[in-house]
Order: sequence, then structure tokens, then C-alpha cells
Amino acid sequence: MNRRRKVHTAARSSVGGVLAALVTGLSVTACVPATILAYPKRTYEPGTFGAHVNEHFRTHVIGCNLIPPVDVRSWRKNFEELDLIPGSFSSQYGSILQTPVHEYKVAGNTLWLYPFSAEEVKPDALPDFVPNPNRLLREEGSPVELVADNQGPIPQAVPGFNEFGHRESCSLYLTSQLNAGISVPSSSVEAGLKKEVDQHSNLVMVRAYFRSPLYDAFQSNGTEGVYAKLLLREKYLQFPKLAGGYYLSQFPGSVLHTSSVAQQTTHFSTQGTAAATAGVSNVSLELGVRYGDRTSDLTREYKTLIEAPAKDRTWMDYFSPLPSAEEIRALFNKAVARSTVEYDKGENRFLRRGVSHRHWRELDGIPQATCNEEWALDADPKAAADFSSIVLTTQWIPGDAATDKQAAILPRCRFIVKVTPNDSLFGSQRPSSVKLAYTVKSSTRTPEELRLSFGMSEVLPTINDPQLMQLPRVLFGSQPTTPTTYVTTWEARLFFQKGNNPVDHATSRENQQSLSNVELKCPEGLRRVMSKLIHEPTQQAYTLSLSTVDDLPMPVADMNQAVQCTLTGVLTVPIMSATRSPGYPTAELPLNITLLAPPAPQLQPTALPAPVL
Repeated sequence: MNRRRKVHTAARSSVGGVLAALVTGLSVTACVPATILAYPKRTYEPGTFGAHVNEHFRTHVIGCNLIPPVDVRSWRKNFEELDLIPGSFSSQYGSILQTPVHEYKVAGNTLWLYPFSAEEVKPDALPDFVPNPNRLLREEGSPVELVADNQGPIPQAVPGFNEFGHRESCSLYLTSQLNAGISVPSSSVEAGLKKEVDQHSNLVMVRAYFRSPLYDAFQSNGTEGVYAKLLLREKYLQFPKLAGGYYLSQFPGSVLHTSSVAQQTTHFSTQGTAAATAGVSNVSLELGVRYGDRTSDLTREYKTLIEAPAKDRTWMDYFSPLPSAEEIRALFNKAVARSTVEYDKGENRFLRRGVSHRHWRELDGIPQATCNEEWALDADPKAAADFSSIVLTTQWIPGDAATDKQAAILPRCRFIVKVTPNDSLFGSQRPSSVKLAYTVKSSTRTPEELRLSFGMSEVLPTINDPQLMQLPRVLFGSQPTTPTTYVTTWEARLFFQKGNNPVDHATSRENQQSLSNVELKCPEGLRRVMSKLIHEPTQQAYTLSLSTVDDLPMPVADMNQAVQCTLTGVLTVPIMSATRSPGYPTAELPLNITLLAPPAPQLQPTALPAPVL
């Protein structure tokens, strides 16, 4: 004969002391423990929503220690026949508990990021698969994800559809069962309360009509679309059979999660109750912040249930075709069209003799693998005549994850072209600018349909070598060598015009200055001279000192008797560069200076001997 008694148990919970439990104990029949007899029996059809949810509540009940593990092991068959879904849950979802569902034991965003081949997707069933991490549309090392961190393992819900969030802690589960009239032994109440304090166990479920972030990304013509499609291109290169495949774009279903770690549980929103409903975005935010979206190691904790399609639809209605190679190339070309060419600042923008010139085009939304693959540059034949070298390099710039204050910044790729102009450009016929046309192409080892390319045509302004300022006629001086002879001397200060390729007046580069091929041409012919070049960095000038090799007889000629001579030669000076490498770069400047010089001494005629008769 059964005897009922009410037991009041004091609430003991670190999060609020919520529970005052009314418990009715049962007599034990056939040795089955009261912890199992307390719950009703019900069998859900395998593969239904109710069967999967009941399995999660089993884990939750064990986690809360409401049925001790020893009872579960000893009475496994009886335990598996129990209906552990609380009444608060059944009142919300009772209409779909017998709905067939397809189970994926992964978090929702793993499904979003997983491309399927055409062979894997059939109209009559969803594909069974073990996720291959190498196939997911994400790149290692990038802080940016197509499924953002704040979306977490819960996929995004489609606005306008009913969304439900459900949360159960140990105390909330007990409260729900007691309110539904379930007789729970007092020992289970004690154990559940202790578990709530010491360790905690939580069950969280979100049910909604979900849509993949890839759907919006693949539809976008902006940076997000470029990034998503180029990630897909990388998978096409790794897994050629994915071409013509599909991705899971939308489905009605649920994401279930059971946790039994205190540190995790304390991070869940405290606003939820056993019978509460919440927008899926709120629930997913709480999960996402704490667990992130890296779910390869969470497959045992999460389960995604996809509800069977209505009678007039098929499983294929949940999928969308993956973008084609042609669509990927077209969007890449749009990214190129949106970009602009940038140059180094100041005079480094100009083409100069002996100096390498850089310009680059920066494209947004480029994955690291795409940026770092083997790119080649095909220059227009005319460019080969104007440049001694044309070199292409790439630089990948990581993005930044989204924060509360800013949206995510997707990664970029900088295509850098470094050219060195030929010296022939910098003569008297120097053009004001040079046109450089070329095509950038991805590796020839890439299949033709996935090869990326873009053309560039840049007009690069030139700047000439330093120009010497015009000098007036340089007067001569004298230096006695003997009481009866002297040598002629000159001294000229050389300054440079501003606005041209600047001279580098760093003293560390004085070994690169020189004077060569010096000749002094006077009316009677060449006069031999010695020259010396002195650098004056504070004055940003050079002093040229000259003296004749041959002596002239005293007295020193009067300036009014001077003749006009021309000094020619080549002045080599270091010019500015981004790096001051020894011997590089320099400019060779022709000299043509007018000097005044004493007249050459008149030679006395020599008497000829008398002819012999």
C-alpha cells in the first residue's frame, strides 16, 4: 500500500536560494530505486525531435545527480525508458516532439562553413558526414571568421520567424518537474541542490529557422563577398570535386548543448528560466562569447537537429549552389576596380636615375593563401626598354576581429611592384613621365577556370638628376713655385638647384663623390691641371680646387690680359635613397665651367743655321 508524505526541503543554492521543494516519496517495488520510479515512462520514435531532446535531458539529470550513476548503471533499461522531458518544455514544444529530425553532432556554425560536393547532397536525405577540418571555409591564423565570434556555436536565425531559447539548470529542472506533479525523492532534491552549488549542470536549447551567414556573404558584392568566395576558391583548389557542390543555407531546427562545468555554467545568462523564451540572438551571444566559434573540439557537447521538410518540399530545399569559378573571378575583378594605386611619399614617387621605385595596389578581403600564392607579372614589351628590372611581391595584412565598437576588418593583400628605370631615360631628352603597363596573374599551375588576373597601367612621373647652379666666370689666382715661376689656381663653389633629385650630403657617403675626365681647354689647346673635390655638408655644396701642372714665368699676368678657357669633366655625387647602401645610388653630372686664365707665354723664334753652300 502506497503511502504519500510531503517533504519540505530548504533551498540551498549559491545563485539565489530559489528552491523550496515539495517531494513525495514512493515505496520501492521490484527493487527498482525510487529515483527511477519517480519519472513517467514514454517512448519517442527513434530519429524524432523528442528522442534527441530526451537524450539530452538524460545527460542533464545525470549531471545534476538527480538519478545517481549507480542506479543508471544497474537499471539501464528502465532508465532509457523514462520520459525526462520536463512539463515546461513539453508545453512549449509538445507539438513537434514526434517530428522527424536529422542529427549532426556538431555546432551549427560547422555546418554553415562546410561545403558539400554534389555527390554528397541527395533530395531524399541529408548527407551523413564526419567534418573534415581542412574543408571548412576558414583560414588558420586569421582573427576574422565568416561566422563571427559573437555568433558562437548557435547559427543566426531568420528575422520574423518564431524563435525560442530554453535553459535548464539543476534547480530549474527540479522546480519544473515538481510543478508538473512529478514525485521526486528527497535524496534527489538534496543531490540536485548540492550539484547546483558545487558544480552546476545546464541544458541550453535554441529552436528557430536558421540561415547561414554564407548566404549573405555569397550574395554580397562587397568585401565580405570577396573574402567568402576566395576562401571557397581555396577549397576548390584543394578539393576539386567540390565544384558544382552545395552549402547548407537554411533550415528549421534546434541546437542543443549540455554542460556540467561550473566555470562554463556561471557564464550563461541569468535571465533565463525553465519556461522562458528568448530571442535566439541573445542566447547565441552568451554562448558565443564564452565558447567562441572554434567548434572542432566541441562535437561532443553540441548537437544540431534539422527538422524534416514539409510534404511538398525536399531536403535539397535547405541547400544553395556554391558560387562558380566564373562568379569568383568576376567579384575579384570588382575588388580590383574598387582599389587605387598608392606610391611612396614625397620625391620617392618619381622615377629617378639609379633608384628603385615602388607602387602598389591593395585589395580588401583577400585570404592569406590567395595572397601568398605564386603570382607573376607580364610587362608590356615597351616597359622592357624603359626599365632594367620589374619585380612583383605580395604582402598579406591580417584583419581585425569585430568588437563592440567596430565591425570586423577583413584581411588585405598588397601587390607591390618595384621597378628600376634605365639610365637612358635620364638624358637631355628625359620624358616627364613613363607609362608602365602590365598584367598580374596567379600561378600557371592553377587550373585555368580558377586563375585570377588583373591589368594595371600606371603613368610614372620622372625627375632628373641634380642640376648645378650656373656659375659666373671663375677668376684665376697664382701660387709661386720658384722665384721666377708660378702655377695658376682656381677655386669654384658648386651649388645644386632645388626641386630635382636631391644630393645626399651625409658625410658617411663622401667616399662616393669623385671628379673624373677633367680637361681644361684654352685657346692655344689643352692645359694640364690637377683637381681636388672638397665636400662642405653644412653648406650643402662642393668646392672644386684646380691648379696647373706646368709653371708659368714671372711676372703674373694681369687680369686684363686673361683668356677664356673651358673646364669639362664628370662630377659624381651620392643622391638620396630609401637605403644608404655603399656605392648606391649616385648621379653623374657633366661639368662645363668657364675659367679665366693667364695667356700662354709667347715662344721666342729659334734662329736657323746658315745654309751650307
